[in-house]
Amino acid sequence: MIRTYLEGLPEIYPSGTPYNTGDGITMGLEAGADLWHMSNIAGPEFFFKAPGIAVSRWINIPHVDSYLFVACDGKRFTAEGTPCMGADRHGKTKVHGVWMQQLTPVPVYMVFDETFRKAGSIGESFACWDVTHGNLYDWSADNLREVEKGWIKRANTIEELAPLINLSPEVLKATVARYNAFAKDGKDADYDRTAGYMAPLQAPPYYAMELTPSFVNTQGGPRRDKDARVISVEGKPIPRLYSAGELGSIYAFNYNAGGNVGECFAFGRIAGRNAAQEKPVRAATTAGAT
Repeated sequence: MIRTYLEGLPEIYPSGTPYNTGDGITMGLEAGADLWHMSNIAGPEFFFKAPGIAVSRWINIPHVDSYLFVACDGKRFTAEGTPCMGADRHGKTKVHGVWMQQLTPVPVYMVFDETFRKAGSIGESFACWDVTHGNLYDWSADNLREVEKGWIKRANTIEELAPLINLSPEVLKATVARYNAFAKDGKDADYDRTAGYMAPLQAPPYYAMELTPSFVNTQGGPRRDKDARVISVEGKPIPRLYSAGELGSIYAFNYNAGGNVGECFAFGRIAGRNAAQEKPVRAATTAGAT
């Protein structure tokens, strides 16, 4: 489904439960439902995907700010920053005044210095709702265990760091130098990253950690009408079938913060009320049967 519906995202991982595999969408299709908003996700955001763990984990960015994101060519591609890890509005960025899905030129790396590494745990989100917090992997407080695992690469210079992530030393060095100049001047001339959230990378050793495109949830699924009835491919309500929440969310491209919860409340109430008014369907009986 990811490869089919999410353009430009051949690989992306959820930052929630690994057991949500789109079964509601499959059931809707089997019932003849039309689908809508299948290309919309709350993302992509850039988190970390550990080997052997099915989901990505929300990462923590300490307010030290001596870090940047680079794309597969070793160049910056976005205004890095929290809370959305490189994107505005849950993976949607404004380009020339038009809202678009965040560009994801994978592999993407977060490059940072020793000051950033020592500032706190990168892999703990400290969010109570994050299922990847603690129970799937206990990230170290100083990030050194992850360095030893090879999840985070380390080198004494930027030039030595680049080959460890298959990038050109000259390109990565130039990228960091350009970013450092912006940080010192307090103005990001390329991506307009907030001045108060920029600091130069100048304390060796230097580090790089691969990030993966991730999403919090998807919005697509069976189309519904104002009465919470699921609509068929012929444009008619499917009898006795209702939906609510983010399975076939009413939201299209832009993610409405908190909107899915409100959608559960509103359409859950509508669907429940209308379903309760349905008359029971009794199974057909055969001669002699009761």
